[in-house]
Amino acid sequence: MSKSYISPDPQMVLDNHSKGFENQKGIPPIHDHDHAIYLNPGSVPPNIRPYKYPIAQKSEVECKVTKMVEVGIIQPS
Repeated sequence: MSKSYISPDPQMVLDNHSKGFENQKGIPPIHDHDHAIYLNPGSVPPNIRPYKYPIAQKSEVECKVTKMVEVGIIQPS
């Protein structure tokens, strides 16, 4: 099996910032400034039935939700 070649400059960036390319496990760390999404008072979250999603998108959403439940980011209602 041949090893892929990456030119030195991109490889240096990858090596220096390898932590940024790791898969996240758990809740993100607290930063000096965490962004928030402020909701309008009385607003209602969107309610889209699962069968309205394309099958590929529905499968991806289900996979992500399962992983978030396993890690503890969210919990079943």
